[in-house]
Amino acid sequence: MDIEQVGLAPADAGKIRECFEVSLAAERVDHPEEPVFTERPFAGWLTIGWDGNPREAWLAHRRGLGRGLVPA
Repeated sequence: MDIEQVGLAPADAGKIRECFEVSLAAERVDHPEEPVFTERPFAGWLTIGWDGNPREAWLAHRRGLGRGLVPA
């Protein structure tokens, strides 16, 4: 498994989308009864958070597919 820091600039939309897909899959399992983020609010939360401070995220890959996400 490879772990990489994800660029969170708008130019990195593909990586942000991959983070969204990993997060969405986890939310559907962990909290199936609750509504989930759509992609646009998720991208805002991931890139600048709720307080406007810059963030970072790490994405785990296995065989080229996103498997885990750690936002910080």
